[in-house]
Amino acid sequence: MEIKIFDTIIHSGMCLKWPSKPSININILKILELIDNETMLKGALVQTSPWFDSSNSIELFYKSIISHKTKKRIIPVATIPNLSLNKIKSFIDDAIEIGYKVFKIHPRFSEHGEKEIEKILDYLLPKANLVQICTYQSQNVKTLGNSLEASKFLELLAYKSNFYSTHIMLMHAFDISILQAHSIVRHNKYLILDLSMTILKYDGSSIDHDISYLFKHFDRRICIGSDYPEWSYRQLEKKLLTLIRSVPEDKLRNIFYGNVEKILNL
Repeated sequence: MEIKIFDTIIHSGMCLKWPSKPSININILKILELIDNETMLKGALVQTSPWFDSSNSIELFYKSIISHKTKKRIIPVATIPNLSLNKIKSFIDDAIEIGYKVFKIHPRFSEHGEKEIEKILDYLLPKANLVQICTYQSQNVKTLGNSLEASKFLELLAYKSNFYSTHIMLMHAFDISILQAHSIVRHNKYLILDLSMTILKYDGSSIDHDISYLFKHFDRRICIGSDYPEWSYRQLEKKLLTLIRSVPEDKLRNIFYGNVEKILNL
């Protein structure tokens, strides 16, 4: 089977260098060229990177994508910056007025705690078509109670997604807690597990077996992303080829692009 995916996460911006891959140009114009030329891509969600972008003009970013002529579906994603709640509300309103329908919350970088995230979700979920939220658990714990406890965080996201009937994409699938996350996601129809980063970061570990299990038994509630430029498309393609053996093609189509396209009404 030829591998075609709708990439759930590509990092980009107007004027930035990615910390771990500073030699790779991820300016939005370069990213659009990459998407056009990458044969395994049907489309992509491309997000702003306010932590590393000296410009962070979300309007120019949006217009660069929307005005780009291509046969592929490219969706701009506005990442919530590290601001006070009132300023975040203004940011969300401005982004929606520009045309954004998909947003990303990144608790590790924005340093918002559970209560703040709950307030952001209450304002954002009624307005957005899809909210992505980073669930990668590894971080530098500086004080007790500094981190979001995975099971409580997952419960909050499940409750809010159901309450507002808005999809929340769990980016990186809670990494090593992927099966714990699966046990909640499978019962909450507005949650979807994104396997970006986790699918490659833990290569050769028991996580491979967890992902293989999900491919075979949970195909309607998972999706795939590259996390570019952290990982290359050839790395992702090679990994997927090891995971798709004995998985029916209809399930792979759901995982690789169908589930995301359905959420985005594409």
